[in-house]
Amino acid sequence: MLLDTFWDWLTVTEQKVRDRTLAPIILKVVPRWVHPTHVTLIRGILVLVAVGLYLASLPLLAQVVTLSIAAATDTVDGVLARNRRQATRLGSFLDHYIDWGLGLWLGVVVLLNGLITLGLALWLIIPQVVVAVTDRMLGEAGDQPGRLQLAEASALAVRAQGPELGAPAVAIEAAGAGGVGVDRDPGMQASAVSRFQGTAVLIGFNLMLLGRILDRGRAWLNAGYAFAYLSVFFAVVQAGRGIILVARRRLAVARQ
Repeated sequence: MLLDTFWDWLTVTEQKVRDRTLAPIILKVVPRWVHPTHVTLIRGILVLVAVGLYLASLPLLAQVVTLSIAAATDTVDGVLARNRRQATRLGSFLDHYIDWGLGLWLGVVVLLNGLITLGLALWLIIPQVVVAVTDRMLGEAGDQPGRLQLAEASALAVRAQGPELGAPAVAIEAAGAGGVGVDRDPGMQASAVSRFQGTAVLIGFNLMLLGRILDRGRAWLNAGYAFAYLSVFFAVVQAGRGIILVARRRLAVARQ
């Protein structure tokens, strides 16, 4: 279907641009003995440290810096996994849920500081619940449109970047038998829209908190709200796509 083709093309293109931009730097800076899962676990530890800082009533600035560093590591592990052929199902699982925990705790801190209304919070949460439910429904039905095509396209896209940015094992394994990797697990492969949404909400929450830290940080607050509403837009797009796919699946079953 056209929707699936465009969705996969957007995801592959975004991943390709991200790898071409970041991989040359990350692969030179990060030693080869550092595994992507190490980076993911560091992000999880930083989230726990931020929670500890809050419980210890330490300054908000320290919490924001810790969470910002944690968010920055999210650009590292995926690039390492794809380009060093170190993708694993465990790494995919940890990355998915640690990212979720990072966003959740940032949201909690923002709420505790009175920076967003309950209405905006619901707009941020409800579409994500819809996405989770529709992903589960599609996964149980064995209908994950475009995932195999996405895996194959990802392999071709990264191969085209040259030998230094080698083809990701995740895509190769997902397209073959007995593979392990993020493209193989339903709900684990982050689409481009999902990444846009996650990035927008993390930036938005951090800007809001920075505005709270600064005495005259209204501009930072407004920028944070802008990113939060942008995140809502991307979340609604994801939810809408999920509903369309579920409806299409049920129509197909009803016609059989």
